[in-house]
Order: sequence, then C-alpha cells, then structure tokens
Amino acid sequence: MILLGVGLSMKESSMTTNDVHIGGHLFLKGCENLKSLGNLKRVSGALYLNECKALESLPSGLVVGRDLNLFGCTSLQSLPSGLVVFGHLFLRGCTSLQSLPDDIRVDGWIYAHSEKIRGSYKGKMCAIFQ
Repeated sequence: MILLGVGLSMKESSMTTNDVHIGGHLFLKGCENLKSLGNLKRVSGALYLNECKALESLPSGLVVGRDLNLFGCTSLQSLPSGLVVFGHLFLRGCTSLQSLPDDIRVDGWIYAHSEKIRGSYKGKMCAIFQ
C-alpha cells in the first residue's frame, strides 16, 4: 500500500486522530501548511517528506520501517526523541535542523548536508554536498 499526497492544500495544520500506523509507504510532497504529523507512530515502509516547508516536528517515538527522507523541510528544527529508522536517514535542505537527538536509532547510514548535524552524531554518517 502506498499513500501519496502531492501538493495537498490542507486546511488543518496537522494530522490529528488516534495513533496512526501506516502499513506501507507514505509520500508527502509540497504540503506547505502541514506543521506536524500528529499521532503518527509507525510507517512500515519508507517515509518521504519533501518540500513540507511548514513542518515543525515529527512525533516522538516514531518508527520507520525503511528509509526516512526529509528534503526541504525548512521549518524542522529537531528530530524527535526515540526516533527509530530501520533504513537510511536522508536530511537535505532542512536548514533549521541543527543536531540529532542522543537516542536516535538508524540502522543504515545518515546522509546529512549540515556540518553541525554531522558533528553532533557519532554513528554511521555520510556527507551530502549541495
């Protein structure tokens, strides 16, 4: 199952329901008013958040079964405590993001554009140059 949201014009500024579990991949692109993912707890596949410029936070304890791709989420200032990514973590164009939490778990590599982000993490890290 793939859920796809491209250029959504959402009146609500977040996804708000009971705990949300996605049984496949979730791709959101250009959701310019989306500020949070509300009670999203698990995505069994990949999670792609591209050009969600108002996104300020991800839910605490979020588990992503494959890759987590954050591209152009310019308002995202931090990643949540307890974040688990069973694939790779891609961080590009998230210009407000300054560091990674101490308790983050990423089984793959972390690809980050920022020297500050790379300097704050002691795990497997690759640089992406813009």
